[in-house]
Amino acid sequence: MGSDRDGAPPENTKREVEDRDIRRKSSREKPSGSGKDSGEEKDYGIIRETDMWNKRPEFTAWLLEVKKVNLESLPPWEEKKMFKDFMEDHNTGTFTSKKYYDIDGYYRLKLEKEMKKGLKKAGISERTVFNDEEQRRLEMQELRERQKEEEVLALKRSMEGGMAQAMKEQARLKEEMVYLYKIGDMEGAAAIQRRLDPDVPM
Repeated sequence: MGSDRDGAPPENTKREVEDRDIRRKSSREKPSGSGKDSGEEKDYGIIRETDMWNKRPEFTAWLLEVKKVNLESLPPWEEKKMFKDFMEDHNTGTFTSKKYYDIDGYYRLKLEKEMKKGLKKAGISERTVFNDEEQRRLEMQELRERQKEEEVLALKRSMEGGMAQAMKEQARLKEEMVYLYKIGDMEGAAAIQRRLDPDVPM
């Protein structure tokens, strides 16, 4: 009934002892301030149901990416239930990504890392053509197009300026014509009328 060796306990007894030790360890309370959960709480803070609107972007991303649910399709009661799950994961520090704790900070940090690596260079366009002659031809074509656009804009401005002056002159002539009608100078008013509308027969 014993083991093959003298004095050694049977295997199932050893297993029972190990199981009992594991149960004892798991039933003991962890001292406060130690363990993964408390460390995560310090890093990310604790949220409550009242933080539902403050954590809206993170909650929406978590719903879409983890739960595969669109927030807009949820009824309010289910949204609150899902937020409780989100809140539990946040407070215990069990999210799969740091993005769900602070989405703005996550993307800001990601962008900074990319900038440091040199993956994103602001304002510098990447060369797509490595033929120098072709590159020069494209640059000259772009320059000519820009010059044409500037010339067209300058012409429009000058025309608008001339048109504005012509409109002011027409308004002045109309006022003068009305004045001449009022004082009874029909010939002077008719002359101004012919200047304003040369196609109208008098």
